[in-house]
Formats: sequence, structure tokens, C-alpha cells
Amino acid sequence: MGSYSKYSGLWQRALVLGVIIVSAGCSSQDTDGVPAGTGVDVVLGDANPIFQIPTDSNVVQAPDQVDADDDVTVPVVCTPICGDRECGTDGCGGECGQCGEFEVCSSSGFCGPDPRAGCAGLSLAENWSGTFEGTYSVSAFTLFPATEGDTDGDVSFSLKCFNSKLIISGQATGIASGENPFELDMTGYFNPETNEFEGQVPSGKLTLTSSGGLIDLEGDFPGILQADGSLIGTYHVDAVKAVLPIIGEVDVASFPASSSGTWVAYPVP
Repeated sequence: MGSYSKYSGLWQRALVLGVIIVSAGCSSQDTDGVPAGTGVDVVLGDANPIFQIPTDSNVVQAPDQVDADDDVTVPVVCTPICGDRECGTDGCGGECGQCGEFEVCSSSGFCGPDPRAGCAGLSLAENWSGTFEGTYSVSAFTLFPATEGDTDGDVSFSLKCFNSKLIISGQATGIASGENPFELDMTGYFNPETNEFEGQVPSGKLTLTSSGGLIDLEGDFPGILQADGSLIGTYHVDAVKAVLPIIGEVDVASFPASSSGTWVAYPVP
């Protein structure tokens, strides 16, 4: 037992000496966030503590991992969707593009003239030209035989702004069956909200060269503005008056005539 007590005392003193050496570099000031005089008292053989060892309870350390109970914000990934859209929302809080001055974005994501901008917002070219082609037919009447064939020719018109509207003014002139003069006067409006060409034919003429007959025509000349900047449409006209040699004016109900076809026009450079 005496030997045990002897070595036990030596072990205690060695432990104390080792701890004192380790802690020799610590001053009486705060060390790594640990205030002096805090920790666990080490007592070896006496009632009074020899020194203090800082514990986890008074040492502040940065966490090296996130606890399961912590709130974690996961970023939301949003992929913009625009496709062919020129403007409007991309579905992620952004825009697919911006329209130019005097333009507005439609619900389908395309820019168009702003009708509220007046004539300044109607930026279409003023002068247009193109071609038309179609067919015509004239019924027989007494000694005058029926006739029919193809029509083709040129289209020329202007779009002039008045009271925030584009007014159509022009003509389609050509030939029917290669020999009969054919012409249609054009009026109407271009609607910038719908890009529709609301053309009308208030008057037109088909001259039957072989018989000398003259037929007055009226009808429609609609079209629509295309993505490439052209105007494409159709036309249809019916006889409203017919005058034949010797006989004079005849009832168009008994002498019907009509013509229909397609047309295309482009801005004049």
C-alpha cells in the first residue's frame, strides 16, 4: 500500500505539471472566446482548485454542419419560356422582349401598332404594289354567248392616315381571258389592332371586247398583314349593272357575271 501511495502521489504531481505547462500560454485575458476564470476546477489533493480547464459549455464554436431542425431555404429554379414570343412575360418574372415606340404587346406575345398612338403609331408603308390572279364568268344572254376565263394583273394602292385610321385608296387593273380589260377600284380601311385589310370594291368594270358589252362590278377586297411584312388576300366581285350593244342595260339577275381570285402586295421601296 505504501508503494501504491508513493506512486499515486507522483502520478498526481506529474499530471498537474503537464496541465500547467499546456495552460502556461494562456493569459488572464479572454482566450479564443473563453473568459478567464471559467471552466472546470481541477483539484488534486487540496480543497482549493489549482487551475481551470475550459469546457464545451463556455467555448463558442462555429457549427460544422446544419442541424436537421434548422430551416433550410432551397432555391427555386425557373426556366424562362418564350419560344417565338417577341414580348410579354417569360413565366419567371422576366420579359421575352420589348416592343418599339408606338407599339403594344398582344396577348399572344407579338408587337403591333398601338392604336392609341394615333397616326404616329401607324407605321406601315404608305405605298404598296403587287399582283392579282383569278377567274371570271359571264352568263349567256339572248344572242350573246357565255364567256369565262382567267384574270390577272397588277395591284397598286396607298394607306394614308386620317383620324388614327389607315385609309385604302387604289386600283387593280388587268386582263380577262387575255383580251378583256378588267379593273377594280379599291377603298376601305386597314385595322392595326387586327392587321386586317378591310378592302372594298365600290366600282369595277369588265369590258367584253368581242361583243362590246360593259359590266359594272362591286364586291370585297379583304386581306391580312403577314409576318414578312406583305399583305395577302382575296377578292370577289359581282355584276351590278350590264349594258349590251343594241339591247342596252339588262337585268343582272338574268345576266349574272362575277370574278374572284387572290392578291398579294408589298411596300414600295
